[in-house]
Amino acid sequence: MKKTISKLISTIATIIIVLIILTLIPLTVPKVFGIKLYGIMTESMSPQYNVGGVVYVKSVEASSIKIDDVITYRTGRGEESVTHRVIGIEGDKFVTKGDANNTEDPNPVLFGQLVGKVVFYVPYLAKVSDYVGTTRGLLSAFCVILVCILMWLGAGILARDNAPKNQTGAEEIKESKKKPKSGDNLLIIGGSLLVVGALIYLTYGYLSYHRANVIYDDFEEMVTLDETTNETVDIEDSAVDPKYRDEVILKRINKLHVTYPDLIGFITIPGTKINYPIMQGEDDEFYLSHAYNGEVNSSGAIFLTAYNNINFSEIYQILYGHNMRVGTMFGGLHKYEQEEDYLKEHPSVYIYTLDKVMKYDIFSYYNVDAADEIYNIFYQTIEEFEPVFEKMVKRSAVQSELKPEYSQGILTMSTCNGSTGRRFVVHAARDWTY
Repeated sequence: MKKTISKLISTIATIIIVLIILTLIPLTVPKVFGIKLYGIMTESMSPQYNVGGVVYVKSVEASSIKIDDVITYRTGRGEESVTHRVIGIEGDKFVTKGDANNTEDPNPVLFGQLVGKVVFYVPYLAKVSDYVGTTRGLLSAFCVILVCILMWLGAGILARDNAPKNQTGAEEIKESKKKPKSGDNLLIIGGSLLVVGALIYLTYGYLSYHRANVIYDDFEEMVTLDETTNETVDIEDSAVDPKYRDEVILKRINKLHVTYPDLIGFITIPGTKINYPIMQGEDDEFYLSHAYNGEVNSSGAIFLTAYNNINFSEIYQILYGHNMRVGTMFGGLHKYEQEEDYLKEHPSVYIYTLDKVMKYDIFSYYNVDAADEIYNIFYQTIEEFEPVFEKMVKRSAVQSELKPEYSQGILTMSTCNGSTGRRFVVHAARDWTY
């Protein structure tokens, strides 16, 4: 009986480990060969590519792309990408369209935006990938693998207890020297490596979060340091003279800009964790994975799109930031949709540039697709921008008491919306500048 139970336990543990390994192979092995994986998050390419699936994208020369190929390209807006079919080629641009869409995409895709050509597709895999990529998912996998290893050990103990009791001494020695099956050894080793890998990943994630907190706490102290008194200004203290506080921050931003040339400003939403430097790189990629000081960090930095002017002088500006699970960076923006009175308690955004201070009032927030028209920042006149602004007001998840004016400028703060592949945006209208 014990022998049967031992085999059953060992078999169940083996099946679970094999399933985990088979699940991880399509998520990891292709990357070794330079294949990138992208989740399908909208129905624009159905029925061939459905929500929850993963496309495998191979990097190729733009000149090799032909009409009817399915490509993945960067939108030029932070980490966002789109997978659509090529329906035309005009010079150095692709004309693209989603299979399920009635019209072609509004903006042609430059050759330089190309990520690669879709070479393979696996349905449902994005959901698995998204879950495994979370702390909860990794902990779950870690616990399951650990339980499987314990099951193997328990099965081994049961098998030894089930050994015949009438063996001679020589037979017992011979029996004890029998080697476990090589397949079991490989699975135990593989399971142990997965456990170690999960622990390393979790440790790295924790250290990365912790390091980001240290980096940005230090920055807040630096940007609020009054060099004449060598004391920091409390930006949350209502008793502090606003003009004095603003003068200190403006001086410090200009001084820090000399050390960090990509540093162009500072953003704060009073009463929240959002007190961060504003960066602007040569593209919208670098500060997705680097802190303001250039250090590699998964929290990245808050950055102004490379297509905006650094002094916020245009009609429309977009800031990007990660939605960190611990609520840092732009993760705190989601509280506007999660907490009923959050907008009333935190209605304003303050932007410090190299030469001025601006106050913006929040009037709208909602979820959008990565390719939404609000990510187009190339508006030359107020008249061109007006219909987009009207949609911002109408689409809001809450009706603000504020009657915003867009003529002085609109600020959009954009972040990811968990694992859905969509974006959460918060819009604010400029109230004053000095």
